[in-house]
Amino acid sequence: MQQMQAANQGYTNEVMKLFGEEKFMKATETQKKHFVGSFIFPHVSQMVGDEISPKVTGMIIDLPLADLNYSVSSFDTL
Repeated sequence: MQQMQAANQGYTNEVMKLFGEEKFMKATETQKKHFVGSFIFPHVSQMVGDEISPKVTGMIIDLPLADLNYSVSSFDTL
């Protein structure tokens, strides 16, 4: 259980770091979605497997930006 909490906290710290980077803040919406997709893909692959992870990642990054940011803000909401 503690290992899972540590992994969740590590994920949250990394995604918040991404959101705080200057290149992310200055990026277009399309670029932001690309950054987020690249970041979440390995995590999505772990959760759903390699076969459908591209589709699931694509569905997530197609969300409106505010929903996308919330959905990837923690491992639990991902």
